[in-house]
Amino acid sequence: MGVAADAYGGFYVADTANNAIRYVESAGGSAVTFAGDGDAGFAEWPGGALGQLSGPRGLALGPATFGPPGEALYIADTDNNAIRGVLTMMAPELTTLAGDGDAGYVDGPVAQAQFHRPGAVAVDDAGTIYVADSFNNAIRKISGGQVTTIAGDGDAGFANGRGNAAQFSGPTGIAVDSQGILYVADYDNGVVREIDLAGNVTTLAGTPGTYGWVDGPATTAKFYQPWGIAVDDGGVVYVSDTVNEAIRMIVGGMVYTVAGNGMEGLVDGDGACATAPDELAFPSGIALGTLGSQTLIYVSDVDNNAIRTVELAPSGPPSP
Repeated sequence: MGVAADAYGGFYVADTANNAIRYVESAGGSAVTFAGDGDAGFAEWPGGALGQLSGPRGLALGPATFGPPGEALYIADTDNNAIRGVLTMMAPELTTLAGDGDAGYVDGPVAQAQFHRPGAVAVDDAGTIYVADSFNNAIRKISGGQVTTIAGDGDAGFANGRGNAAQFSGPTGIAVDSQGILYVADYDNGVVREIDLAGNVTTLAGTPGTYGWVDGPATTAKFYQPWGIAVDDGGVVYVSDTVNEAIRMIVGGMVYTVAGNGMEGLVDGDGACATAPDELAFPSGIALGTLGSQTLIYVSDVDNNAIRTVELAPSGPPSP
């Protein structure tokens, strides 16, 4: 249900029902188990052992905020109500960064903080970890050994505003751009939200509380329970529109469909082109990556038990 692409053409997969993180060296390459022994649990096993996870979902790569300097994989360990981390360049050693395993809603020191089925994580260049805390209907951050709430008041609802004046309903995806702006897939509200540096929440695209599939101006566009989200260096936002079985793009105040034809299936093809449509089945987590000179969207295609890739055009939105 989650995917994160590295700088070497490989990618990590949250193999949720197997309670494991897998690593695939490149598209079509070999897969190995990176963390988790397959059994649901909350064990930290040092010394290179795989440890235990329980229903992991969201993944993100970023600078290590624990252990020696380097890169780390951050994991929304959903059923353990925790955020975990693994250094990528050393023998895997699963570390709990925040959350004690019990469901709750507590800010404060990481050892006492609580989450409720966190669905996604994002990490900025400074190592600040952002969490879509799905069942708490909140966006949280982990920094300096503390967990704080950026936006949301714990209750499911829809409201724009600053900090706890805003409301979300089951946020499942989160991404951060190079400026520190956050983007949230607000699943049950059927919209994409944006959080600025001051904590102000606005609606970037979609019609709150109204599901559908409408491209066009962001203010009138419609999604059907968007799950995953990613943003590129140019501020283009990509969304897995889960129940619509599609991948959407938000750029220049407009929403476009880049893959999927609304039909559930396992069919490769030419994006949303009518003459060679592709098909997906409950696409969830997404990530941007590269393979050679080609920019790709990696898609966790959940009901197909597969990872799919969407090749992006060199520039601009797709043709109608």
